[in-house]
Formats: sequence, structure tokens, C-alpha cells
Amino acid sequence: MKKNWFWLIILILAGTALRLAWLDRQSLWYDEGVTWMLSQMPLTELIKWTAADIQPPLYYLIIWINDIIFSDSEWALRVPSVFFGILTIPLIYTLGRRLSSIHPLSHQPSNQLTSQPTHPNSSFFILHSPFSFLAAFFFTLSPLMIYYSQEARMYTLLTFEATLAGYLLLKILHPTIKETQDSNRLKTRLLNPLLYAVVSAMALYTHYFAAFLLVAHALYALFVLWQSEASRSKLLPLLLAFGGSVLLFAPWLPILLARLGDDPSYWPGALKLNEAIRKVAITFIAGETVIEQIGWWLTLAFLTLIVLSFICLLIPNQPTSPSHPNSSFIFHLSSLFLTLWLFIPLVLILTLSYQSPKFNPRYALLAWPALALLLAQLLTNLITRPYSLRVTFYAARLLFVLSIVFFLAVSSFSLFNWFNDPRFSKDDFQALAQFVKERKAPDETVLLSSGHFFPVWAYYYGWDGWTPLPWMLRLDVDQVTTLPMAQTIAEAVEGQAGVWLVTWQDEVIDPTGVVPFWLDRIGERRHDAGDFWGVGLEHWQLNPHHFDRLHDNPIQREAQLNFADQIELLGYTQLNDSELVLFWRPKQPLPDDLVFNFDLTDADGFSWSRQPLTGRLGSDVYPPSRWPVGETVITHHQLPWQIGTPPGLYIAEVELGAVAPPPGASTATAAGDFSGWDILDAQGRPQR
Repeated sequence: MKKNWFWLIILILAGTALRLAWLDRQSLWYDEGVTWMLSQMPLTELIKWTAADIQPPLYYLIIWINDIIFSDSEWALRVPSVFFGILTIPLIYTLGRRLSSIHPLSHQPSNQLTSQPTHPNSSFFILHSPFSFLAAFFFTLSPLMIYYSQEARMYTLLTFEATLAGYLLLKILHPTIKETQDSNRLKTRLLNPLLYAVVSAMALYTHYFAAFLLVAHALYALFVLWQSEASRSKLLPLLLAFGGSVLLFAPWLPILLARLGDDPSYWPGALKLNEAIRKVAITFIAGETVIEQIGWWLTLAFLTLIVLSFICLLIPNQPTSPSHPNSSFIFHLSSLFLTLWLFIPLVLILTLSYQSPKFNPRYALLAWPALALLLAQLLTNLITRPYSLRVTFYAARLLFVLSIVFFLAVSSFSLFNWFNDPRFSKDDFQALAQFVKERKAPDETVLLSSGHFFPVWAYYYGWDGWTPLPWMLRLDVDQVTTLPMAQTIAEAVEGQAGVWLVTWQDEVIDPTGVVPFWLDRIGERRHDAGDFWGVGLEHWQLNPHHFDRLHDNPIQREAQLNFADQIELLGYTQLNDSELVLFWRPKQPLPDDLVFNFDLTDADGFSWSRQPLTGRLGSDVYPPSRWPVGETVITHHQLPWQIGTPPGLYIAEVELGAVAPPPGASTATAAGDFSGWDILDAQGRPQR
């Protein structure tokens, strides 16, 4: 026992070192900036914010208290995540020992926290002493768990709560003989359910997806009650446990119900399940800091080792005696518990996300400990099961060694990327803000596009001297920047000689480049803004004599071309020799894909384009189907001049239309036929 605790302490120390390593080296990113902002609010304002948000308040309350104790540095904001990540290491070890006490479909309690196989040739899914250590080992060195232990978000807290809730549920359902014979048995029977209720409610107050964990727990409890001869004695504790968690969460339940389906931070649509499952597999095995293509091959290789290990355990042994029959598989309750824990939350999260495809594998992190425990369970049985054939004996040990070595290699590779490869760094708001501070003149201002990332900007830059475009407390994909934003820009640049434009997720909020368009109209780009990871920065020198353009019609030359009574081309503005801005106004809802053909010719019809420009109108995140009917939308186009094109006036020929699906296809593809739309006159007659 002392030896086991010695190695556990080694794991805890290693996990602590890895989670504290370079904790404050990287910039906070957007979500962490929101965490900081909430920690600065009065408590009542914090509660109001979370009530209107998609995250409940418990984690933010912890950060609020943490800010009082440790201040608001990057290190201080992230250290609670480190703390809960470290706490989960001994907890998952303890949970593993509790799982080891469960016998295969046994109705009798165990008298110890490790058990030996019922018979030597039937040891599959019967747990042994290395199991708990292996589970803690996987958790300690998991690049995914280390990554989120260094982020000022609620995910390690949620993982800790999920693990603790699982442990308490097992104590309720599978007490040891010692626990059943305890003189304070009645007190224990009440204490564990109450603790479970508190921890489960805390998980719900940390993240709403904890509800899916409770579904998995409820299914497992129902199965145990169905199998157990003493189901009546367990019914009351279970009612206290699950009913108590619901009662404790009940005050917040109306807020949750009001928020269901109300998440404006993503577009409606359908989740691509195959891509989501692939991403979950890569993230759970290789972490967040591998290139997806490499991570997929690493994941397939690791899964191959797991499948081979599983097959090895399924190979039957020769019976050694009539009392030891030829049986290599015994179903174990612990395996059911872990399988439900792993898959039920994941399936329900994917189901919930299917119609609103905002999904990230981190949403399922509460299920990751189950994966570590299942892997530990599989590998433990691989080396502890007796084998009658020498070849299977050595094959099992080879697979065990290969699995451990492969895990260590993948973990080392992913952690090396995290600590050393700038491609996996967080968006560098810190360096950009410092750059602007050092170079911004007193008569210059800062604009933020999109404005929702203001919390992390305020953390590094301060609260003065900048304007969000648009002002929004949270990301709302429907608040797309339109041409009337000129009024806000005019107020922000009044009396200023220059502008620094900081861009992050501007492709979502300003997908048509409205803000750069207006700044180009009133100033000149300086091209001295530097390059920063994940965040954009541009600098304009303003011309005060052009400020009136912010109040004028932005169209230099009007056209009023009606394409098939679907959309109007109102006109264009040429910003410079190489960039043209077209102004469109939809007359009806448009399809996702509109094909745009563009050519430059002279008066004699000779083309001066390097090649005719053909492409899709709009962008992936803002296709024509999202353009509001009756509102003006701009598109930017680079003019494809031939080298040596002489100065003069040229004709821009514009063709617009749709691509019809090829026969048998449900959607348009490049293989379909292009169908150009007629230009109609005022009476609706085709002109050309």
C-alpha cells in the first residue's frame, strides 16, 4: 500500500509540474478575457451576466473569489484550473480502486478495494492493482487535460466534479462489506447521497452539459436496481441523490429553460457528425495541439493497438480443470458504468448540437476520465489474465508495452507542440496590445472589429481609447456590420489623425469588409502594423478633408442593374487601381451559391484581364442566402489587370447566375451547368 501511494505522489508531482509549466507565458484569449471581466464585476452583476449567457455561474464565482486572493494576472486566472486538474489525479486513482471492488454482476458487497479474478481463466474486465495507477497515469500525462488545466475556463472543474460524482454514485450502489457493517451505516447511507446531490448540482452550476452525465448515472443506477436483490435498500439513497441534485439546481432551472435554443453565437444548420466524431477521437487521444491530419493517423494507430488488445483478451484459454471452464469474457458492472459515462454524454451533446452545429470536443471533457479508466481497465487485464498459449502470453505483453510507449510518444509530441510550436499558441492579444501602446500617437484611436472581443482587449490595453464595431456584449452572428456603421466610425475618428484597426472574428461580424471600406475612403493604409498570431492589425493615416465621405453616398457610379428580379447591382466604387467595390441589394431570398463572372475590356471589346474572373459571390460564412432582402451589401474584388495595361477608361463586364445541379444531384456543384441571369428593364423585360 505504501508503495502504491509513493507512485501516486510521483504522479501528482509530475502532473503539478506539467500543469504549472509556463502557465502565464501565453496571452489570454477571448474566452479567458470574458472570465477576467466577470471576475471584476460586482457579484450581482456577475449573476445577471451568467443568467443571460449560455454558461452558469459557479466557475465564475470561484474566479471572483480567486481574484480577491491572488489578483488578476494570467497566472492567477489560470491557477484554479491547475488546482482542479491536479486534484483529479488522486481522485481518479481513488475511483479506480472503488471500481476494483465491484464483482461481475455481483449482488454482494466487496470487503476490499482490490479484487482478484473469480477464476483464473475468466479474468476479462476483472480489475487488478495496476488499474488505478494506470488510470491516474493516463490522466496525469494526457495532453488534453494539461492543455485545459492551463486555460482560465471551467473545464477542469467540470471534469473534477464528474469524477467525484461518479465515485460517490459507486459508493451508494456498491458499498464494501466494511461499509455495510459500519455502526454508523444509517448516517453513511444518508451522507453519500447528500454529497452526490451537492456535487452533481455543482456540476450543473458549472456547465449545463453536466445534465447528460446525470442521465448516464441514472441509467446505470436503474440497471443495478434491476439486477440487485437488495434494490429496495438502495432506492431511498438514489432518490435522495438524484432528487437532491434537481432540487438544488431548481432555482436556476427557469433560466436554463429560457436559454434553450437561444445561442446567437453560431449559425443555424446541421452538424456534420462524421467530422465531429473524428475531431472528438483526435482530441481525446492526441489533444488539441496536433495538426488534424497527423492527429488522425496517430488516433488510428492507437485505436488499432486497442482493438488488437481487445481481440487478444477474447481468445479463449484451454480449461485447466472442470472448475475453471473455458471462458474468456465476463461482463462487469464497472465496464457498463464507464461505457455509459463515456458515450451517453457524448451522444446527447452531439444530438443537441445537430440542429445548431456549434460543437467543440471540449464540451465533452466531462466524459474523458471514463476513457482513461476504460483504457486502464483493458491494459490491466491484458497483463494480468492467465494465458494457456505462450504466443498469446507474449503477444499480450507486447501489446501492453506498445500501447504505453505509444501513449507516451503521442503525449510528448503533443506537449512539445503546446510548449514550443507557435502554430498552437493562443491568439496573441498581449503582444498586439503592447505593440499598439508603444506606437499609437496621442491623436490616434483604436477600432475593434468585431466588438465582442473587448474583454480581452481591455485586459491588456485598458478601457480607454478604443471603440468596438459594433458594440455587443456577446458574439451575435446576426449583428453583421452594414454600411450605416459609418456613423459610429465618424464619431470615433472625429479629431483623430490615425486609426489602428484590430480584427478578430471579423469574418463573422464584418464579412464584407465594411469597416476597412470606410477607412479606405477617408485615409491611407500605412502598412506598418506588424503581424500577430491569430489577431489582425492595420493602420490608417486619416485625411480630415475626407471625413464628409462618411456621410455621403458611398457609391461613386450608380448602375441600377436588375438581375432576373432576384438582386440589383446598385453601382460601384473604385478604391484604387486594383480594387473595386460592388453594391448589391437583394430583391428576394437568394440561394447559397451565386456565380460571378467578371472581365475588363476596352471600347473595342479587347479583354485586358489576365484571365476572366469567375468565383462565388459572397463568402462561406456570409453567402447570398444570408443577405437581408432590401439592404445594401458590398463585395470587394481585385481587378485582374494584365501586366502593361495602358492607362485609360475600361468597361467592367459583370455576369451573375447560378449553377444548376447535374442530373441526379441534390445540390449545385462545379460540375453543374451555369445559368446566367437576365438583366431586366423597368418593365421586367430581358435586356441582354
